Amino acid sequence: MKELRVAKLDFLHWRGNPKYITAVIYLLLYSFYQLYSLFLYSKELGASIAPWVFPFFPCNGLNFLPIMLGFVLLVSDAPFRTRQQRFVMQRTGKRAWLTGQLLYILAVSVGFTAFMWVLSWVWLIPCLEWNGDWGAFLKTVSLNGFPFGYSTALSFPYSIIKNTNPVEVTLWCAGAMASVCFLLGAIMAFCNLWLRKGWGAVVIAILTAISVILDLEIQDPGPIRLILWISPLNWMNYSIMGHPEQYLPSHAFGILCPLLLGLGISAIMLLTIGKCDVEIDKE
Repeated sequence: MKELRVAKLDFLHWRGNPKYITAVIYLLLYSFYQLYSLFLYSKELGASIAPWVFPFFPCNGLNFLPIMLGFVLLVSDAPFRTRQQRFVMQRTGKRAWLTGQLLYILAVSVGFTAFMWVLSWVWLIPCLEWNGDWGAFLKTVSLNGFPFGYSTALSFPYSIIKNTNPVEVTLWCAGAMASVCFLLGAIMAFCNLWLRKGWGAVVIAILTAISVILDLEIQDPGPIRLILWISPLNWMNYSIMGHPEQYLPSHAFGILCPLLLGLGISAIMLLTIGKCDVEIDKE
């Protein structure tokens, strides 16, 4: 298919481009920083860690923001508009070209989610214990926190562990992260396509930063906390989802809403691409 070839061509832009290599290295180092104290504490206790740390990544907006900024770096050029793309557009047509760009964003979203999931295991391999339960260690740090001298960039709300199945929670978190990433990528492409290039990164940075500002300043569990949902980053936090008595959306919302919004924005772009004057970067 023409669209798949366009998406493949987008991935070829990664070769030799320091931005993408830097983003991957940055995610490796930052995830190591997040998990290292967890590893040290488990070694001190002599306790193994169950492989279900991934759902806790989005639970602290301030420390999760750098991870999402790494994703933003991966899709900041979408849709690609190099001089080579001019010839691709002429051969495939604008609509097929844009579909390929959206497939690229979808693939990066799923790949980024899988990459972070794998990293939640990689740095903990020496102390991992593969089982279908949360395990005593995660339950302990969730209930009692970390002792003095240990600092971690992760939060472990007990509301995630209480009466839940770790496999289901982890799969939900993966689905929500992939959906939110696709939505952010679609917004990025829309802004870069219809506005000046670079505006997409600005809009996405604002949407992600709102989660941190409001998470720090707003503690009211009532209707005012609805402002939190301006930022899709909060839609991945299992610990504050599914509490209708606190005016918070359901768990289904965390996956379906960003997915449907992303598909809606994609449909709008595909319907209007014929009227868009796609400017080619001078590079």
